[in-house]
Amino acid sequence: MSQSSSSTVSAGAAIESPRRRDSPLFQRVATGLAVATLALVVIFAVPPDVAFFTWFAIFFWASIEFVAMARRLVPTAPFAALYLAIPLAALAVFAMSRSDAAGVGAATIVMSGAALVTFAVGATLLGRVAAPDALASAGVMTLAVPYFAVPVLCLDQLQRLDPWLTFLFILVVSLGDTMAFFVGRAIGRHKLAPRISPNKTIEGSIGGLLFAIGGAAAWSLWRLGEVVPGLLLVAALTALAAQIGDLVESLFKRGAGIKDSAQTLPGHGGVYDRVDAILLAAPVFLAGVLALGPERLLP
Repeated sequence: MSQSSSSTVSAGAAIESPRRRDSPLFQRVATGLAVATLALVVIFAVPPDVAFFTWFAIFFWASIEFVAMARRLVPTAPFAALYLAIPLAALAVFAMSRSDAAGVGAATIVMSGAALVTFAVGATLLGRVAAPDALASAGVMTLAVPYFAVPVLCLDQLQRLDPWLTFLFILVVSLGDTMAFFVGRAIGRHKLAPRISPNKTIEGSIGGLLFAIGGAAAWSLWRLGEVVPGLLLVAALTALAAQIGDLVESLFKRGAGIKDSAQTLPGHGGVYDRVDAILLAAPVFLAGVLALGPERLLP
């Protein structure tokens, strides 16, 4: 084959590559559709308790990837204790929410905080962590428990209020993330956080935020027959929290010297990479819904 013919074939392959099943964009879209389908099934087709344990399994998987990443930085820390502490925390709150005494008062919050700190420093001491790693060990363990347990509770609470609120939350986060990616690729010029995530742009961030607000407006008009202004504010704050959650994970990964938390999901990296935005966004969205009044968001 001549050099020119070879060049033509190579050029043709390059043009067709985005459509190939092994192209990153194809994998990203295919995985995204699979994840979206799973989310819809969990939201609308299974009982609330089954939905809770599904979210629980997803976030526990993400926590395992987080722990593996943290071990790279603090190798002597007893992070295996988190494999017990995170599920226990999530299940304890789940049990409280199903009991007659589901209200959470100031005393409960203080006791929970004290128990968390005691667990973190106690495990660090009993684990005989090397002195230079002690502070980081206690810090990671204090962060990890609420970081992964609280979003499970938030999704469960939204599901109990109305599955359509869970759908709206996923819609806001997904639209914000997806459109930030595509808008950034199309018109992004100014870096958002070059030292943390070089590919993210200010234009992409703004585009994702606007699409998230637009999605909430469309949901409100379709579901409620009107656009609720307060809901648009909640969507904006949720999308902003989701972007911060994404940047936080990028910061953690950069510190650990890795690109993805794992290679579990083709085109998306690990489960932690897929849910990083939800970890901070779920509490913001639930707080916003409760502040507006859930009855205001029901048809």
